[in-house]
Amino acid sequence: AKSSNELAKETLRYALDRTNAARAGEMVGVKTGFHRVDELTSGLHAPELTLVAAAPSMGKTSFLIAAAINAGRLGQPGAVFSLEMTTRDLMTRAACSICSVPFEWVRTGRLGHRTGDFATALESLSRLPIWWDGLQANDPSATVPTVLDLMAKADRIGRECLRHTGKKLAMIAVDYLQNVRPIIASRKESTREGQVAEIGKGLKLLALRTNTAVVAAAAINREGLKDKDKNGQPRKPLVTDVRESGALDFIVDNVLLLHRDDYIHERTISPGYDFPKDA
Repeated sequence: AKSSNELAKETLRYALDRTNAARAGEMVGVKTGFHRVDELTSGLHAPELTLVAAAPSMGKTSFLIAAAINAGRLGQPGAVFSLEMTTRDLMTRAACSICSVPFEWVRTGRLGHRTGDFATALESLSRLPIWWDGLQANDPSATVPTVLDLMAKADRIGRECLRHTGKKLAMIAVDYLQNVRPIIASRKESTREGQVAEIGKGLKLLALRTNTAVVAAAAINREGLKDKDKNGQPRKPLVTDVRESGALDFIVDNVLLLHRDDYIHERTISPGYDFPKDA
């Protein structure tokens, strides 16, 4: 606890720092690089938990990777945790997003004349203050992490970041929320909605403990998107469409809902980058 006098002075310094930054034209939060998002939110803020929700293949992972890369380019360190792919595949996706090369070209050995572009993208990534952590291949002891595991990893990465860059982590990305292993999974009375709410509370605690902006991807039910709007078109997603959300909307600070008409209507999209560069 803090006294009113101490807290008032601290709050005034916080407000003045942000005012001076805004007057200087600086982004007061972590800039994602998605201009409309940054305009609406002034970037990602610590210690807030932001949910990036979308249907499968809509671009959740691409959004997280692009936001981390953009923040890194601006000197704001970040960590990206993937609970879907290996660390190598995570880095491959990041490089592909930079050089606009389809991920499948790398996996199937079809880079061809784009090999140089891919190598250049990897070289640029190697200079950014970003730590990548994915699933470990060929590891018999590997398990899907819990929130406590993510906290331990974040603490370790935070110390390493401070040692190498002289800065604290500015953002942590988690891909994705429903894949985090719940601590209460073994309890018979636990429901999936309760487990997801527990995971959300844990990620919020992660943001508070590290004083970092945490952004987590979340899956949306496809069934809800089958409904039509007043014009007879597939409707855009709602917060209530987040899969197994339960009380999640009361835990998170911000919710970004991704929607692509070109995907929903099955129109042809660019093969090189699976999420718009500006949203």
